[in-house]
Amino acid sequence: MGPLEKLRMLSEATQYEPAEDVSLTGDPLPKAHAPEELIGCISHAATPKGRVPLLKTLVSSACERNCNYCAFRSGRNFQRASFTPEELAYLFLQIYEAGLVKGIFLSSGMIGGGPKTQDRILETAAILRQHHRFTGYLHLKIMPGAERDQIAAGMALADRVSLNLEAPNARRLTTLAPKKGFDDELLTRLTWVHELRQSMRPHTSPSMTTQFVVGAAGESDVELLLTTEQLTRRLGLARAYFSIFSPVPDTPLEMLPPASLTRQRRLYQASFLLRDYGFAAEELPFAQDGNLPLETDPK
Repeated sequence: MGPLEKLRMLSEATQYEPAEDVSLTGDPLPKAHAPEELIGCISHAATPKGRVPLLKTLVSSACERNCNYCAFRSGRNFQRASFTPEELAYLFLQIYEAGLVKGIFLSSGMIGGGPKTQDRILETAAILRQHHRFTGYLHLKIMPGAERDQIAAGMALADRVSLNLEAPNARRLTTLAPKKGFDDELLTRLTWVHELRQSMRPHTSPSMTTQFVVGAAGESDVELLLTTEQLTRRLGLARAYFSIFSPVPDTPLEMLPPASLTRQRRLYQASFLLRDYGFAAEELPFAQDGNLPLETDPK
């Protein structure tokens, strides 16, 4: 498989990783203009540095975890692909120097544990920043179980870092990802990011985001927004992304219905009331089932 073929496959896989290419309402921003061989690989992205064309890709779509909703879960029968750090960095620089992108989002499936996978992401970023003096926008994903020193190294390279909580609490995460530890593998890492940011100069400190899967674990909007509020107030979370569940064939949750796009939109609207306007979650107009009314904008 050639580099461009890998890139198309791995960029398509990032549809499960909403990031700066998602608007304030949760709708995807339009794809950027690109040559035919790169169509679908480059998105417009609303970054802290302004709107830029962004390449989103995975280092690898191979994964050892068996998350119940995920297209990349171990044992699922589909074609996977991987880049070496050198291969991915070189390919990205060709696209960057052609003037097609100004930034990159780097994530990965997990192989060999969180620290080993994090090393591959860090090596790719270091090649770009340190060897080729890339000064554009860089968003790095933090892997579950990554070591504190690795997170510090990534923060020194990145404009933004993120780690997917997936669920609002440990009980809900058990349905989505029974082998992941909510507190020790995930929340602890977000806390480390916050602590490390305190020791950095404000203009060099990367922002931090997280992502929730909505509609697969029986979670309510109250649960999602209470956790969002706590992360925003306590840890300085820049943004929560709400990824609506869509059933994937050959996964344990494939028989569940897809979640509502309107629910996703209401969650985004409510999260900005919490982040930007100082509202508390308890002030939001939840129905008796703990969810926001779908027919009404929460503001």
